[in-house]
Amino acid sequence: MEQNAHSPQAPRLLSHDDLPRLAFPEMNAVHEDEIDLLNEVLVLLPQAATYAEARHALDYRLQALLDHMRTHFSREEELMRQYGFPVYPVHKGEHDRVFAELEQVIADWQTDSDMAALRHYIHEVFPSWLFQHIASMDQVTARFLAEVTQGQR
Repeated sequence: MEQNAHSPQAPRLLSHDDLPRLAFPEMNAVHEDEIDLLNEVLVLLPQAATYAEARHALDYRLQALLDHMRTHFSREEELMRQYGFPVYPVHKGEHDRVFAELEQVIADWQTDSDMAALRHYIHEVFPSWLFQHIASMDQVTARFLAEVTQGQR
């Protein structure tokens, strides 16, 4: 979805229905919360190019997304360690990579206000990664966690 940085068009929002469903319900709920935060950022992006109040709101929501990702990844990694998930290092490595990438994109935005770069990452790169990550790494992790915790939840 390509848009001019000052485009007044409403963004295409992400839907919970588009998320791959996982065998571990806690993970589904976290991903839905993430989609909600991402949608809030998507709504603010077009306004932030023009309005200072929207810029402040965008900065706040970007930080909330980053904080949510930190908590999400930490909790998921804790469960993987607790139950001995065999490919934990690979999954954690992907979390670390994407978290650092998102952190850098936000820092760059706060430094140089490059709306086009932020828009590209938030509209294209991050959602694509998120859906692919859920459908692959999280799918395997959720099946493992559902099996090892069966009867405990």
